[in-house]
Amino acid sequence: MVTRLDYRGRGLAKRLTSELTHLGKKRSPDVYLGVLANNVPAVRLYKGLGYQTTMELYIVNFTLSTTKI
Repeated sequence: MVTRLDYRGRGLAKRLTSELTHLGKKRSPDVYLGVLANNVPAVRLYKGLGYQTTMELYIVNFTLSTTKI
């Protein structure tokens, strides 16, 4: 989820994530989400909503150059 720059700081991500969390809790007692560890604003948001860190993973993205094929 990304908030447009000119809409940031208005609590939109918090409201949306909170609503999605409530909807998820209606379907299952366990609600999970994932975020890159270096996305500090999102980590802060999720912790503020009561989520707890269960595991940290580091992701390495690759792309295959078409000239190597």
